Amino acid sequence: MDIKFDQHFLNSPKTLILESKLADINKEDIIFEIGPGDGRLSKELLFMKPKKLISIETDENLKDKLIEIEKENPNFEWKIGNGLEEMQNFKFNKLVTNLPYSITEPLYIKILENKIPFCLLLHGITFYKIIMDPKNKWHYFVNAFYDIEAIKEIPGNTFEPPTKTMSILLILKLKKTKEKCDIFFQTLYNKKERNSQNALIYTLVDLGKTKKEAKELILKKELNDNIKNKKIINLSNEEFLEIVKIIKEIN
Repeated sequence: MDIKFDQHFLNSPKTLILESKLADINKEDIIFEIGPGDGRLSKELLFMKPKKLISIETDENLKDKLIEIEKENPNFEWKIGNGLEEMQNFKFNKLVTNLPYSITEPLYIKILENKIPFCLLLHGITFYKIIMDPKNKWHYFVNAFYDIEAIKEIPGNTFEPPTKTMSILLILKLKKTKEKCDIFFQTLYNKKERNSQNALIYTLVDLGKTKKEAKELILKKELNDNIKNKKIINLSNEEFLEIVKIIKEIN
C-alpha cells in the first residue's frame, strides 16, 4: 500500500457488502470503478453479476491482485491508469467507487459534465458538507443535476491506514423532474468556462429569451467588473452568491 497514491483501503466487509447492495446491480449494468486498490469492493460488485465492471487503478503494484480477480470473472475489465482521464474511453451507466480524497472535486466535475445516471460514492465528509451548503457554489450545481441521498458516515479508523477525517457514503441519482431553477443552474454550468456576464446572457438565450432581451436583463443588474469578467467556474463563493441573487430575481 502506497500513501503517495492516496490509498486508504476500506476495512469493513459489512460496508463493502452494503455498497454492493446499494448499487442495485442488474445484468445489464456496466459499472465504472476508480481506484479498486486490491479489489475488495470489486469482488463484492462482481458477486452481484453486472454485465461488466471496469476498474481503473493508478498503482501498478496492485495489478497482480486485479489479474487474480480477472481470472475468475470474465465480466471484469481493468487497467492501470488515471481513472478521471479514462472515464471518457468507456461507456457505462453506473459509477461506484471508494474515492481517493484528493480527486473528489475533479470527479464531481466529470460527473456533472457526463451526467452519469447513478453514482455510489464513498469520500471525505468535507466535500459532502460543501455540496449541501447554500453558501457554496458547488451546492447549486450538484443539487441542480442530482438527487443526493446520504447513507451513512464512515469513521476514519474503518480504513487502513486510518483517515484523518470522517467519510460518507452517498447515492447520486440524475434528476428526472427538474425545477425551473435547476434547469437554469444546469444550463449555466454548461457555460462554466465563459465569463459570468456572457454565461448569464447565453443561459437566458438557451432558455428562450432573445439575445436582445437577455442582454437587457443582465446589463440592468450591473455586475461589477471583477465578477462579470471572471469565468463562472473561477468565481469565489461570495461572488457566486451575487449570481444566485440575479438568478432568483430573473426567475
